[in-house]
Amino acid sequence: MSERPTQEQLMEIVEPFQRGNLESALSKAQELDQGFPDFPITQNLTGLILKEMGRLEDALVPLRAAVKQRPDYAEAQNNLGIVLSDLGRFKDAAKHYLAAIDQNPDYVEALNNLGCLMKDMDRNADALALFDRAIAIAPDYVEAMCNKGDVLMHLGDREAAATCFRRSLELNPGFVVAHQNLAECRRYTSGDPHIKEMEALLSAGGLESEAEMRLNFALGKAYDDIGEYDRAFKHFDAANHARGAVTPYDATADQKLFKRIKGIFAESVPELSVPVARRRPIFVLGMPRSGTSLTEQILASHSKVYGAGELGLLNNVLGRTNALNQPMSEALLREIRAGYLGGLADAETDASVITDKLPLNFRWIGFILKALPEAKVIHCARDARAVCWSIYRHSFVTPGNDYRYSQESIAQFYHLYQDLMAFWHERFPGRVLDMDYELLTENQERETRRILDFAGLEWEDNCLSFHKTKRAVQTASTGQVRQEMYQGSSEAWRNYEAHLGPLLAGLGVLPEQP
Repeated sequence: MSERPTQEQLMEIVEPFQRGNLESALSKAQELDQGFPDFPITQNLTGLILKEMGRLEDALVPLRAAVKQRPDYAEAQNNLGIVLSDLGRFKDAAKHYLAAIDQNPDYVEALNNLGCLMKDMDRNADALALFDRAIAIAPDYVEAMCNKGDVLMHLGDREAAATCFRRSLELNPGFVVAHQNLAECRRYTSGDPHIKEMEALLSAGGLESEAEMRLNFALGKAYDDIGEYDRAFKHFDAANHARGAVTPYDATADQKLFKRIKGIFAESVPELSVPVARRRPIFVLGMPRSGTSLTEQILASHSKVYGAGELGLLNNVLGRTNALNQPMSEALLREIRAGYLGGLADAETDASVITDKLPLNFRWIGFILKALPEAKVIHCARDARAVCWSIYRHSFVTPGNDYRYSQESIAQFYHLYQDLMAFWHERFPGRVLDMDYELLTENQERETRRILDFAGLEWEDNCLSFHKTKRAVQTASTGQVRQEMYQGSSEAWRNYEAHLGPLLAGLGVLPEQP
């Protein structure tokens, strides 16, 4: 028997994988694994397939086997880094990216991936250096150029970011990510030629659903800038329909999840007696677009606070411990605590307080308060119409927001959110601070003092000048948090009221009389 599979046998895996037939590709890969159990190329392919299927923990097994067999297998090292990064295990991911680069210093994909990881770890100078290194090796590497612009945009240097996005489009006029990023980092006026460029690209057709969605969001934003609200809505609506057709929302699954969460914490849950963690977390949560970025920016302007942004850490820990599918116990809470605090230890900061502002952590408030009793939880609330419309008109990359692609499903999810928040307030009275976005914009100092008092932080004037704080903000609110406090944004939905019948009806809001 041959020591390695033939090229024809490998193509029996590659061809269905490239066509998107993942089950067939996985079946072929597993057959070949049995015949050639120590062949790293097959193990690498198996890991890639499992990653594409969303089975990240399973993907680690063959990828680790591949790099154990061949530590010099740069592609497998890179792929293992990608999976670990997706799982939030950033330090382990960095080791494998670096191993890939050690084997091949000109491996621009690994340099780009490590740059993205550095960005996620808030090591933005390192990220920029890695993107520049990749660009120096491959000047036409459009992804690295665009990622460099993304870092610059989140650091607040919009002019330099726009230069990168324009250069990306010179390299590849059809690179839709660069079109969308360019739209987000500038304000349009009537007759702007970039609008015509995007319209022409959209009209040409042939785009995949992801690209179509991004381009429509970009055009919607452009037309909103110039006050053409009916045309803007047409594009926002098309963007959501394009993604919703590929990623339908399963309302029943969320209903079951929320019911399960309430069931767990309706019972008596053990209390942990533990010393205060060296790094104390503050969770800023709520619906997306409810003011979480602004609240975190205020806190991150304090000398004792590090703003970590949207961490997927708690999701990963709860998944790894299977917390939703086993009886609540002190041992489980200690495992959750150790996993979360262990993840915080990787943060590149000496600050004693770290914010985690992943909005959908509102689902896990019970786990937070029980496993991390020293943590503070700040719940951001905003006018329901403003929140839900803002969700519909923005593109999100954070997983777990599949409800956002129709007005009806956004309203459905909003009611689930309201019901669960009422449950948490009843179950943990006084443990969660409600921060009203509208009140914050109307009386900034009073509400800022409330936030700091609740968080156990002394007053610092810097928190009123949050817009001057130099840090990366990797959300759709990166522009807003670099401006002084302003009012009126919660009324923006009124420009689209004629189109929002399904949303307003779903929320139970009666149309206002003229």
